[in-house]
Amino acid sequence: MTNVATALNMDDRAYRTIFEASPDPMWIFDEATLRFLEVNKAAIDIYGYSHDEFLGMTLREIRPQEDVPALLASIHPTGETGTNIWTHLKKDGSELQVTVFSTPTTFEGAPARAVVVRDVTEQNRSRQDLARANMALSAILSASPACILSVDSDGRVETWNPATERLIGIPLVEAKDRFVWEIFGIEESVFSPTIAAVRTGKSVESIPMTIRSGSGDERHLMVSAAPLFGEANRVRGAMAVINDATDSIRAQKDLEAWSELLERRVSERTAELVAANEELEGFCASVSHDLRSPLRAIDGFSRAILEDYGDALDEDGKDYLQRVRAASWRMSDLIDDLLGLTRLTRAPLNRTLVDLSRLAEGIVTDLESRNEGRNVVFLNVESAVIYGDPRLLKVLLTALIENAWKFTSKTPEARVEFTAHKNGEETIFEIRDNGAGFDMTYVGKLFKPFERLHRAVEFPGNGIGLATASRIVAKHGGKIWAEGAPGKGAVIRFTLDSLAGIDQRPI
Repeated sequence: MTNVATALNMDDRAYRTIFEASPDPMWIFDEATLRFLEVNKAAIDIYGYSHDEFLGMTLREIRPQEDVPALLASIHPTGETGTNIWTHLKKDGSELQVTVFSTPTTFEGAPARAVVVRDVTEQNRSRQDLARANMALSAILSASPACILSVDSDGRVETWNPATERLIGIPLVEAKDRFVWEIFGIEESVFSPTIAAVRTGKSVESIPMTIRSGSGDERHLMVSAAPLFGEANRVRGAMAVINDATDSIRAQKDLEAWSELLERRVSERTAELVAANEELEGFCASVSHDLRSPLRAIDGFSRAILEDYGDALDEDGKDYLQRVRAASWRMSDLIDDLLGLTRLTRAPLNRTLVDLSRLAEGIVTDLESRNEGRNVVFLNVESAVIYGDPRLLKVLLTALIENAWKFTSKTPEARVEFTAHKNGEETIFEIRDNGAGFDMTYVGKLFKPFERLHRAVEFPGNGIGLATASRIVAKHGGKIWAEGAPGKGAVIRFTLDSLAGIDQRPI
């Protein structure tokens, strides 16, 4: 076969056919000017220039500016040929990585060079991707806290990462080609099942092993391994990942010990609580009996004096006795409220679906019947269904609505509202009034038993209603708070639990 120079003689029709039919870009350029003299169809298709555009260009125009000196140096006047890899620019500005085979020839009797170009962009990209992947894998292996190593099919160490070296205390160069069980200082029988499983192409996970580390500490390991395949898809070895579970196992044992201690303490506290409740029951019974008896005596004898000796008393004397009787009644009411508050704390919850709006409606109807002379506008939420104890929730709403009803008693156009709205996943309920309000300086006292922010002569009561409401809300896993201002009304807000909802009806 003739040489390339002869093969690309443009006067030879056969070789022009080869030139035109080549799937690789080919061209001939003038050595002196670097101007294109002829290009084939593949060059036109791949580079994007037309035939006429190519013939009006030089090699410099398809090369990055910084590559031009190297281009000039690669053109040998001696007539030698060479193979190089270059970056070429297409018409759209994108780059090609190419292998260039260049050889001297003549064109129309003048010195020229014939060039065959092979696009290796994808091969280069694949090599670069592989190199990056290998670098990333190397970085992962180096940074991994887990021990990662590979062994051959007989269990001899091939390589491992720094974490393995730190655990074992032996450099890889000393461990290479030694059996893994020897390196780890354990019996071959411990590793044998794992090696046998991997030889059959199976993976194993979380096999427990106990070894002595390079520092002599006992370490508890969890070993997982997967087969490595070689030629003809045969297992040539295994890749193992070893996690040091020592700290986790110790933490688990500590947790179990603490859990046992906690259970014991809970049992002790439960027994103490049961005893305290029994003692409280006795105290409540004692309070109910021992305090009520003298109160009944005070009230009874005071009444007897008024009935039997009233004619002998002046008006001041009668007034004093009536005050004594009224005080005994208030004391009796306080005892009832205190006992009721105590029972609320101890009573278990009996949950069911409850519509608070219906409860509120019934409470207001009762208040209207007991206070026929009052005209209070009451706005009620359409529906507010929660999962709770219906008896306690009625006590809760009764305390809050009666509180609003009481503190609007001196307001000409009294208004009480019960509303509910969503705040994220939480439902907030509100009892709002336009009554007497309160000074926010003393808001911390509002939900404490027997703490009053108004005088009894202004608004009667025992100071137990909001404390009761607070206890009930807490038993339902919620919270309660208040805002107000003197003469501008107040709003009591509360939540219950995550099961609270709006616009639902009991089923």
